[in-house]
Amino acid sequence: MKTLAKTLLQGVAVIAIGFATLTLNNVYAETNNDYDESYDSSGNDDVNSEGDNNGENIGDGEEQEQEPALPTLQVQVQMNMSGEYKTIFNKEKGKFQVFLRALNDTKNSTKGSKPVKLDLNGGDAAFESASANGSIDQPQGVLVALSKVGNTYQYFCSGKGIKDGVIKGFPQGIKITLTNGNKPYKTAAGTLRNDSYPNCQVEAAN
Repeated sequence: MKTLAKTLLQGVAVIAIGFATLTLNNVYAETNNDYDESYDSSGNDDVNSEGDNNGENIGDGEEQEQEPALPTLQVQVQMNMSGEYKTIFNKEKGKFQVFLRALNDTKNSTKGSKPVKLDLNGGDAAFESASANGSIDQPQGVLVALSKVGNTYQYFCSGKGIKDGVIKGFPQGIKITLTNGNKPYKTAAGTLRNDSYPNCQVEAAN
């Protein structure tokens, strides 16, 4: 009897130990599964994040279209006046401007770029396309004239081979020489008449 009881107790102990071991293994396995799922999830997030970054980098590396450079013209103005006209003009020269337009067609000086107006100190003129007149990337000529501030009237400059202020071809620069205007040029008050402009000679300066 004692032997049988001892054997039964040993069997129960073995079963209990086995059960405990099995339970611990299950708990360990579940813990590992949780860890693996967490790792996979964070790993997937990292992969997605890298994918997004790569996409942005590719986008940043793409070359953006650059607008063509605007045609420019260097303008020099020399005032070569004398006597009474010079005295009067020097008092009123701030009213006058150089009027310029880059042309697609030298036979039509009313179409081309937006007008550029410079004071009589000259400088660099940068021409912009007028929306209705198309591109002026390669202008075929330039209109050179004088105008007054706030006035749409243009007094064309003249010169060798120049008709109605139009220079054919587009030079790197131009030189304008202003001389005494024609009589009668003054009012009774001793100011320039509204229709009086200095004579304007222009030449290409490449």
